[in-house]
Amino acid sequence: MIKLKDLLNEVDSKKSIVSLKGDYPGSKVYQAVGDGRTTVKAQQTNKTWDDGAPMTNKFGPKKTSKVPKGKFWVLDTKKFWYYELKGVWNAIKKSEYGTPPGFEF
Repeated sequence: MIKLKDLLNEVDSKKSIVSLKGDYPGSKVYQAVGDGRTTVKAQQTNKTWDDGAPMTNKFGPKKTSKVPKGKFWVLDTKKFWYYELKGVWNAIKKSEYGTPPGFEF
């Protein structure tokens, strides 16, 4: 059973991803499925614009983070995969992984 809170969070996350997409011509938005076990090194921020998109100039140094379990929205740009998990935005550098670590589109 899907909870209303979870559905609203998913809608907000997708809207934020689509808004961020405008800053990256040629990028694509996907709904990914994560395993919830894989750890990655990702830059993180909880600073967002009014539309919920992350302030990309506020991403900090890399930290270890788990890939979300289940469905989540991802912005696939030339250099990074971006996704939001529990109010924290993650940016995974593609050149360090080659393929999406612990999730698929």
